[in-house]
Amino acid sequence: MLKLYKTLLLFIILFAVNECYSQQINAYPLKLALWDSRSIPVCWENPTEGNNLERSWVQSAIESSWESESGLTFTCWCECTENSEGIRIVIEDKIGKNNSPHTLGLGNELDGVENGMSLNFTFSNWCRGCAVKRQFSIEAIAVHEFGHAIGFAHEQNKSKCITDDCLNEEQGKDGDMYMDSCDENSIMNYCNKNWNNNGLLSKRDIEVTRILYGEPENNSPMIFERDPEIVYQSYELKKRFFSFLKKRPLDHEFKIFIAASEDELSQISKVTYILHETFKNPKVPVVNKDSKFGLGLIVWGEFEIKAIIEYEDGHEITKSKYLAFNN
Repeated sequence: MLKLYKTLLLFIILFAVNECYSQQINAYPLKLALWDSRSIPVCWENPTEGNNLERSWVQSAIESSWESESGLTFTCWCECTENSEGIRIVIEDKIGKNNSPHTLGLGNELDGVENGMSLNFTFSNWCRGCAVKRQFSIEAIAVHEFGHAIGFAHEQNKSKCITDDCLNEEQGKDGDMYMDSCDENSIMNYCNKNWNNNGLLSKRDIEVTRILYGEPENNSPMIFERDPEIVYQSYELKKRFFSFLKKRPLDHEFKIFIAASEDELSQISKVTYILHETFKNPKVPVVNKDSKFGLGLIVWGEFEIKAIIEYEDGHEITKSKYLAFNN
């Protein structure tokens, strides 16, 4: 038994994640806050040459999500003036509490409001782990915040939508319009298994946005093609375990998944995760499609993980991700 403890650095827990919680209602917009115009101006409060690239990432992410999938058009993307209307974005990375990206209301409540939306480009103070994949984080957060800017509240704020294994209290302002069953994949759902739904609109996000704001000009079909990638969430454990060899606590948990379109996931037969060399069993095969090939790890340190993704037709691809505690 002692020999086993000496060689065991990390506990590996395979888990199936089918639903984050019992969900009842979908699409949670504030009806009174919907924009009357389908053309919404956007401006930057503090643009500089130094953040030009990041601003272009945000614009591109919004144009390829909310704009391309609905009748909405976001215009200008220029520097704000004193009298600028529409969505006014401030770029900031504050120290202290309540420093996360946010909006000062929903939908047209932001019209002309100075610093109405806050976005983070550096992640030096808030969510330092977001800096590991900075462009992805900036884009995914922007798509989420623009969901608020067109009127959507947090999906998990709805009655009977919160459970102990997700969130214990509501976040931000509620909506007032209920449409269909709850969407666990919504980019507006903090209880989504994938952080900000990996920056993608869910099928239902798109359907409801089209109901509220109309079809895109080209009447494009909904497309969900995407290459699979490793996504994860990290948690600090209240109860700590100990590694006898390293004499340090196993005090964090990673929950790892493969993110891809539903069609892409259906074609995957197996994912073999390649862990750090200090693991007793560094190769872990997972075949559970319902869990999105989920893997749980209790760890004491950060490391890079690889995933060999095997398809039903015999071909395979390899993806990698650095697992950081503050993701």
